[in-house]
Amino acid sequence: MKTILVLSDTHKNLKSIESISGIMSECDYVVHLGDFSSDMREYKNKLGDKLTVIDGNCDFFSNGDTEKLFKIEDVTLFCCHGHKYGVKSGLDRLKAKGKELKADLCLFGHTHEATIIKEEGLQLINPGCMTQMSSQKTYCYIVINGKKIISKIVTIKS
Repeated sequence: MKTILVLSDTHKNLKSIESISGIMSECDYVVHLGDFSSDMREYKNKLGDKLTVIDGNCDFFSNGDTEKLFKIEDVTLFCCHGHKYGVKSGLDRLKAKGKELKADLCLFGHTHEATIIKEEGLQLINPGCMTQMSSQKTYCYIVINGKKIISKIVTIKS
């Protein structure tokens, strides 16, 4: 069994990130899906290899990964910010990419709206955002056990 904390679109809201730093340190994996991926710079030393950072459309001066495909237990994850797949206009392109890659789980951001959708053997999760750009500051907590994926959107107060 592995635990994952997924956050996105932090946009320099370091106070919100700090408020969940204890949870991040307890998780097996932490994924930041872009838009101010530099917000995680301070956590790189603390979290080491369990941190995955994806660049988004607001990460102008970064040359990190814009997409990543990897496996946790028996689940294949595809991570991206989402802007290249037009997620603000719908999820069809992202779903198609996930299926092409034989992913079980697609993690994306960009819309600032927390979403968990399960269809056609694919789970799509947007953790929302951690700024005033959304009505709620949210992240996603995921537990993977073999092929089973359990996910929960969590609202923070900060």
